[in-house]
Amino acid sequence: MLDSYGRKIEYLRLSITDLCNLRCKYCMGEDGVCKKDHRHILTIEELTLIAQVFHQKGVKKLRVTGGEPLVRKGFDILARNLEEIGFDTLAITTNGVLLPKYADTLRESGFSRVNVSLDSLDKDVYRDVTRGGNLEDALRGIDTALKAGFDKVKVNAVLMKGVNDDSIYDFALFGAEKGVDVRFIELMPFEASYSYAKDKFISCDILTSKHNLTLVGTDGNCRTYAFPDGLKIGFIAPKSHKFCSQCNRVRVTADGKMLNCLHENKEYDLTNYLCDEDALSRRIDEVVKEKPLCHAMYETDAQTRPMGNIGG
Repeated sequence: MLDSYGRKIEYLRLSITDLCNLRCKYCMGEDGVCKKDHRHILTIEELTLIAQVFHQKGVKKLRVTGGEPLVRKGFDILARNLEEIGFDTLAITTNGVLLPKYADTLRESGFSRVNVSLDSLDKDVYRDVTRGGNLEDALRGIDTALKAGFDKVKVNAVLMKGVNDDSIYDFALFGAEKGVDVRFIELMPFEASYSYAKDKFISCDILTSKHNLTLVGTDGNCRTYAFPDGLKIGFIAPKSHKFCSQCNRVRVTADGKMLNCLHENKEYDLTNYLCDEDALSRRIDEVVKEKPLCHAMYETDAQTRPMGNIGG
């Protein structure tokens, strides 16, 4: 699939639930996410159909997201269905809490990559950011993923001023000791948590300069830097270093809406096309052609959907 700017769309991020077992401050407002009626959430069969059609249209990589995807009832069935479709890469983004229970299921179902969200190595900061989470649960999930033998285990930390911007070296050391890639992601604004994002945003450029980091490589949208002693840390900087020109992804939410861009306040309903595979395929083509050239993060109205309703 090509969008109207000639970008090849080969990557689908598929949210399978809007529910989560944590309530991260940058992801949702203080009252959490308004739970959608079960009838409005895609069934396992519908999720499988959507994945199948995207695969037929040339999508090679599928990442399962949430909310927290591992809380989804029937996840094991969906995982096996996705394996049978034949994607080149199956991946998942998770907070890690339930990996001790599901890591083996993921491996047996062909998942090769796991991204674990971990915003602090300090138990009190972690509890505060997640509004009650237990750091040990997340660390246990990372250890379980490493033992399970995934091709790649990565740790993602949302970069927040005054929260974890003083701990990038600690994370680099953690990554080296565990054998995982650690990437800091610049804080992105969503309407439900906009004041928090605006207050806590800090550019990765400030930290690379402060710590005298040297750019040593890139991997997709991640720029890898080295400390003077050789330890490495990654930064994904959608505001400071836009990567829109290389964007190859689209998203489908758990309630069946397709998003071309995380920061475009526009979504396209796919649910009316689920009874006709050909119609669904044509609708996806139409939507992809509407993909914008670039986002305007912090320049226009914030995304009205909370991150938890879109998928990380």
